[in-house]
Amino acid sequence: MKTFACVIQDRKDEFTRLFNLPGGLFMDELMTVVTKRFCIDIIRLDDWMVAHKGYDIDKDGSLEDFIKKTYGDEAARFIEETINDIKPTGRNK
Repeated sequence: MKTFACVIQDRKDEFTRLFNLPGGLFMDELMTVVTKRFCIDIIRLDDWMVAHKGYDIDKDGSLEDFIKKTYGDEAARFIEETINDIKPTGRNK
């Protein structure tokens, strides 16, 4: 059985593979520790896409649409799964 650290590293590596960006750069460290799941700071990711990839909600639609267009369906699915992995109450599934 993989350790918590190994599972988190696997998810960071998957993020890096899909986005060609360091996974740790967008990881929400506190939520990752609290939930024991890889959590993305979606605000940080959104801000980065605006600053570095020219994402514009008025022009491109949702961040999900932009990620699909820019990085592909697999990347959008990864983000969606990562976000939906945590229930709104903050408790793990």
